[in-house]
Parts: sequence; structure tokens; C-alpha cells
Amino acid sequence: MREEDIKYIHELENRVQELEGERDEWRDTSQSYYMTNQELRGQNKRYREVIKNIDDIMRLKRRWNKEDMHIMNELKVLEESE
Repeated sequence: MREEDIKYIHELENRVQELEGERDEWRDTSQSYYMTNQELRGQNKRYREVIKNIDDIMRLKRRWNKEDMHIMNELKVLEESE
């Protein structure tokens, strides 16, 4: 084998090692992003649940207020009729 070929093969070996190192770094970065994404999905799910609960509470409160007003109006009518 010629010396040029041996030198070229060594350069290729070095380049392969560099690319493998970069691949490992990208794999680590990818895993980190995946974990962060999973955490954010869980957090978003909890936020959606809280917002839904608040919405449910507000709907119940509005219904209660309407019923309260209706009861108060009936009491006023009864008081006035006496």
C-alpha cells in the first residue's frame, strides 16, 4: 500500500472519530430535549386541568348567583305581598 493511501486512511479514521463524537453529542442533546419536552407536556396537562377546574367553578358560581338572584326576588315578592 502506498504511503498516500495510508495517510488518507488515517485521515478518514480521524474524521470518523470526530463524526462519532458529534453524533454522541447530538444524541445527548436530543435526549435532553426529549426529557424537557416530556416535562413541559406534563406541566401543560396540569395547567389545562387547573384552567378547566377554574372554568367549572366559575360556571357553578354564575349558576349559583343566578339562582341566588331568583330566590332573592321571590323573597322580595313574598315580603311585599304581606
